[in-house]
Amino acid sequence: MIQMENRFVILQHAGYGQEHYDLMLSLGEALATWQLAEPPRDANAGKAINCRRLADHRLEYLQYEGPVSGGRGSVTRIDEGEFQTLNRQDDKWVFQASGRLLNGCYELALSAAGQADEWVFRKMSE
Repeated sequence: MIQMENRFVILQHAGYGQEHYDLMLSLGEALATWQLAEPPRDANAGKAINCRRLADHRLEYLQYEGPVSGGRGSVTRIDEGEFQTLNRQDDKWVFQASGRLLNGCYELALSAAGQADEWVFRKMSE
């Protein structure tokens, strides 16, 4: 079995609602997941991308591409790699990523709006 700890994947999710991107970070037995409104490759340092915290997903999504059960479209892997958590709190997660698109230090933070599932994603300054 492939080592799943400290792995991430970004899946392009199409065919179910508005196209979006799922950022998934391995967290023990599951993947902490955020739905990004824009492709993360556009995450220049300081530019915030709105995202929504979703329920954790199964580890199988680290290696999966194809149809999603229940007729919920399909997913295509656009990036994958390893990450290291630098700071993790209930309202913020800072990590160093090493992938094709995500390469550097990134922050996921609870939105100032205060809703539990509304977050922002941004690349931190180099």
